[in-house]
Amino acid sequence: MKLAAIGAKVTHTQIWVAASLLILVVAEGCDRRRRQIAVAQTATVGDADPCLEPGTYTLPDQWAPQQGAHGWYYLDPSHRPLRYDASRNRWAAVDDQSWIDRAALRVGDSSGLVVRWVTSCSSIVSLKISIRYKTSNWATAKLQAVVEARRATGTSTFALHSLTLSPAGPQDVSVPLELALTRGSWVQLRVEKASAGLSPDVEYQIVLRSSPTAIDPPTIFLTSPIDGELYCHSEPVPLKAQAKDPDGLIESVEFLADGFPASPLTREPYAADWRPPNPGEYVIQARALDRQGLTTLSEPARIRVVPIDECQVGPLQLSSNRRHFVDQHGRPFLWTGDTQWPLFSGFTAAEAIQILRNRRAKGHNAIQVMAIWPGWDEGSPPAPYPSGQPNRSGQFPLIQADAARPNDRYWDAVEPILEVANRLGMVIAWVLISGHDYVSPNTCQGGPGTQIVNENNARQFGRYFGRRFADRPNIVWVLGGDALLCGKASVYREIYAGLRDGGATQPVIFHPSQDWPRYGGTTVDPRWNPWGPKEDVLAAWTIQTGVHVDAIVPLTREAYAATPNKPVIVMEGAYERSVHDSDKVSSPVSAWMVRQQAWLTLLSGGFFTYGHDLLWRRAPGWQAALDDPGAEQTGLTRAVLARLDWPNLEPHAELLVAAYVPGLVPAVASRSRDGTWAMVYLPQPGAVTLDLSQLNSASIGARWVDPRNGLSLPAGSFSNREVAFFGVPPGWEDALLVLQPSGAERARQSGSARRPQGGTR
Repeated sequence: MKLAAIGAKVTHTQIWVAASLLILVVAEGCDRRRRQIAVAQTATVGDADPCLEPGTYTLPDQWAPQQGAHGWYYLDPSHRPLRYDASRNRWAAVDDQSWIDRAALRVGDSSGLVVRWVTSCSSIVSLKISIRYKTSNWATAKLQAVVEARRATGTSTFALHSLTLSPAGPQDVSVPLELALTRGSWVQLRVEKASAGLSPDVEYQIVLRSSPTAIDPPTIFLTSPIDGELYCHSEPVPLKAQAKDPDGLIESVEFLADGFPASPLTREPYAADWRPPNPGEYVIQARALDRQGLTTLSEPARIRVVPIDECQVGPLQLSSNRRHFVDQHGRPFLWTGDTQWPLFSGFTAAEAIQILRNRRAKGHNAIQVMAIWPGWDEGSPPAPYPSGQPNRSGQFPLIQADAARPNDRYWDAVEPILEVANRLGMVIAWVLISGHDYVSPNTCQGGPGTQIVNENNARQFGRYFGRRFADRPNIVWVLGGDALLCGKASVYREIYAGLRDGGATQPVIFHPSQDWPRYGGTTVDPRWNPWGPKEDVLAAWTIQTGVHVDAIVPLTREAYAATPNKPVIVMEGAYERSVHDSDKVSSPVSAWMVRQQAWLTLLSGGFFTYGHDLLWRRAPGWQAALDDPGAEQTGLTRAVLARLDWPNLEPHAELLVAAYVPGLVPAVASRSRDGTWAMVYLPQPGAVTLDLSQLNSASIGARWVDPRNGLSLPAGSFSNREVAFFGVPPGWEDALLVLQPSGAERARQSGSARRPQGGTR
């Protein structure tokens, strides 16, 4: 088994290593890896870091291997022991701890504790030495920490600090130190007693932390434009980036088009609009500059800007394997939705267009709206409008609440919104009517409204929209409207027939309600499917989970496994900033919980639609809510996946040997269909053990991606003959682990082949 680091060795027999002794070492240079190091008696595992030579490193602090009477074990974040069960090839928690011979670090008459690490790269190492100690002995004693650094010219010794231990502990002492190292240098920490009166029951912890130095360049990730996408020449291309510097001092970010400045330098937030001079293909990059004058270029995004008459997205069709949608060019369409139910009625045209452009800049490409919205906006009547909410000009969607008489003047005002969405490359997922309020009210799970659409007028109602909007390619028609069928399946079938009679050929799906007694609604269940799950009428399996975040993985997997194959869309989850009286979700819902839902869906085989509590009902403060972090971070999923062969990603639980993640939702794993690469999502800080033999690549490079911003950190190199252990980087709320062929092998595998054009739309 390979650990994601290398084990240090303690040689003196009078030193006992305990779980409380942790040493954190960060060697700067090369890939700027920050690696937590823990003392262990034996653990030798290859060269996990190109800047660090074998022989001195091991796992992150709480995952440090400990020597027990019956073999090696790990401690999880709650300090519960985890023991490797060779017969089952997995790590498991140990309830009975009697077999572990744990002892405090004992310092008697020894010459001290020695730990050494080596760098194979030229670098500057800034270290902060922290020593924490406690003692129950009333006698005064002393410890001394010494660091030695050997360069090509010889050895230098730095006496850091002499500590006087007293019964007042525990206490912390920190001493800064900066060392300039060259390739092949080694640094050694020695802790030694400086007093004959040192008590044998002293416990202490030594931490070496790097502080930022000028040698660290910034990191940057281009979040917009998205690699491989089409943009309309009539619309500005949104430029956005996330950048970070180890010392927190980003001076500016500059956007480049084909190597030339595309915008002025920007300060945080790093965003600008760029108007391409002509249609054509462009390479966009972002360049970060820190205050030490160091720069980093982002990975390029290759985009195509098309003339106005070529601007459109859709009509969407199923891919050849029926797992996702493709656009009119056959390019994979990664559905990344947003919920704006009252877009046509609750907002002015200018406000609606503002919302669309805001969501496009944040990476969303599908907007869910309600054609006839009951009016559950802030300040609306206690019961639904009998004819649907009027728009901001006072026009109602229906004349005298007659579903056979849609109001042309209302729908005239919708046309410009659809056109802008089309130019932005955005699909409108158009729920024709709230079934909850207007198809099955006061029955089953219906609301308090009045039935407007029935078996007698449903076909005529659908025919109007089929005729009027048949030539709008960027529509996906949605039946249902947050409702169980409640005996009204025939009404939805008639609406569908009317759409097709009118000439509409766009895909049709169904928006289920949340099943409160259970935990979510899905069209795999006949209660939410007017045709039954065996009929292949609806273009996608759809899900609503609401506050039941723990239902996302099982329901998405259930739909992914259903026959026939279809894209799986979680149309509604827990909305950002919503408040719930539920043990399934904390209140208010944070951006972290929104990210969890998105990545759990994506790595379980589905696609996700975001929602915000102030926007779905146009509540006061909705303008500011447009820039709440959850929308940005769910849209970021497309920018991350666009650089991977995401259409070939499929759930692959076999990769996970064990996962140590607290809470209701699990870690999830996906692997490419050809087995060359994989992704794992950890919804909380924790760790996973992975069976890398599940990958076909002999040499595997791992990296962590922060779902908050897309920035990444190296996580080591491995072979596919190993079971490897990975812990979430410190300070992260959740994490993505990406495993890909490393170095030359990736080049051999790709050859002349290229990733599918666009990767996402």
